[in-house]
Amino acid sequence: MMNLDRFFKEDRRGVTPLTAALGLLYAFLTFYCSRSHEPWFDEVYPWITAQSASWSYLIFEHPHWDAHPVLWHSILKIGSFLFPENGLPLLGLLFAWIFAAIILYFSNLPIYFRFGFVFSYFFFYQYPIVVRGYVLYPILFWLIFNLWEKRENKPYYYGVILSLTASVTIHGIILIVALLGVEFIQGLKRGNLFFKERNRSIPYLIAGFTCAFWMMNLIPHYSPVPTSLSLEEGIHRLYWICTIFTPIKWLTIVIFIGSSYLMFKRGILSLFLLPITLWILFFFFIYYSPWHEGILFSWWAMCVMKSLTIIQNWNLIQKKIVVFLFCIIFLIQIKWSAVAFWNDILYPYSAGKELAKEIKQNGWEKDSFIGFSEHASAVNYYFNKNLFQNSWKPENRYYSLNKSVDLARPLDGIIQGTPRFIIANEIDEGISPIQYKGYILLKRYKGSLFWKDTVTFPNGLDLYIRE
Repeated sequence: MMNLDRFFKEDRRGVTPLTAALGLLYAFLTFYCSRSHEPWFDEVYPWITAQSASWSYLIFEHPHWDAHPVLWHSILKIGSFLFPENGLPLLGLLFAWIFAAIILYFSNLPIYFRFGFVFSYFFFYQYPIVVRGYVLYPILFWLIFNLWEKRENKPYYYGVILSLTASVTIHGIILIVALLGVEFIQGLKRGNLFFKERNRSIPYLIAGFTCAFWMMNLIPHYSPVPTSLSLEEGIHRLYWICTIFTPIKWLTIVIFIGSSYLMFKRGILSLFLLPITLWILFFFFIYYSPWHEGILFSWWAMCVMKSLTIIQNWNLIQKKIVVFLFCIIFLIQIKWSAVAFWNDILYPYSAGKELAKEIKQNGWEKDSFIGFSEHASAVNYYFNKNLFQNSWKPENRYYSLNKSVDLARPLDGIIQGTPRFIIANEIDEGISPIQYKGYILLKRYKGSLFWKDTVTFPNGLDLYIRE
């Protein structure tokens, strides 16, 4: 009984020999893995955009082509001045280390939960190593939860945090809508709508202006390629979301139900469910990628951290069930972290580095290139100029998301102009290389996107040379 109480009891000790050792271990392992990691185009694209674009373009024009706010791009632009060669991995590590320090030294969590969360898959590998703007969310979510019960006393500070959250990706804007819904529900319970309470409405007015600004800037300057989603495809997405905690999908459902009960007892059920529900609906109807699961995991983790002390008042059977579930979650998450870490050490994540090395060794960077698919642009990470003549703005290193034009593959296999090289992305390495008239395949370069304990899909590049 006592052991179970200790499992959930708050631990107000900050820096201890054990937490210091865990922090050093986390920093060493993530730094070591980051040194071997090869960024792919989702990481490269914001970095080369931040390096190449002006501030005015970055803030007012780029969102029309990228479909996301640009807080991360802005941070990268500052980082590119300070660390022009390796700013991308350093910034990823910096924000991951800040969050790890918060959990290890300032969270008051039991040591088991500090260890489990810090070394979980998203907080150990997917955010620090595969560096994208999502690495900002755990810190911002922590600040939101830390301020939640004090938001009336610090409305302007809370409003700034909400605005920063809305400026990361479209998911942050969705969160603001969800929090607004939570405030409305709580206002109904009190019999006094929150917008009549000045200090509660101020943060949402500040965040509302930010959201409106980004929504205006997100209107595309091109005709997006139309997509349709069948009910079967939507259900398939939900099916994969159910692997967020463990590969056992029914167990994830059990965990969500149990978490809902935990949040209900803590009095934050709407704060847990509304954001999760809106995000899942967005994934179902609009857009979903596997790495978006980290947003759900991060919000769930914050809700858990906020609610752990409630469990101390539960009976012994309930405590045993909770301990069992969290042991499963953390063991599987740490296993996923270890496998992804090891794969990234041993194998190339992106084919861009090997291809860029060969181009440099042969002195080909002065030759003419065209590229097909935005994946090919990952090669630009290793050069100070844009290799591709057919990119949206050849003088810049970044591309647009106008997939029908920029870096588009010719359907007839006939190349416009006479570039010496073609770099094309092939997601399926099992198919035969595409034939381009007047060109021969010189070499295929392999890369693999690691996801948990599997490979999501090959990330290869094909290099062609003119006959």
